[in-house]
Amino acid sequence: MATKQGPEHMGVYPHPSRPGWMFLTVIEGAPEHGLYLSRDGGVTFNPVKEFPFLNAMRVVVDPKDQKTIYVTTFGGSVWKGKER
Repeated sequence: MATKQGPEHMGVYPHPSRPGWMFLTVIEGAPEHGLYLSRDGGVTFNPVKEFPFLNAMRVVVDPKDQKTIYVTTFGGSVWKGKER
């Protein structure tokens, strides 16, 4: 990974149908965002600014709608978002 976004990463989750796409989840003191997306295989990561929490734990892509993701959070339940 090219950059460190926070003190502790929870995981990196590849998108099952988009080659090179990876979601990075950050917990424990994320500076601005808890969820990042790379579209270039992890060379760069950009924040998912629509994600309203600092602590993201896991990303799951909806198997019936590959443009929808579910993100479990630490203390904020589950967030549902659309591909941007």
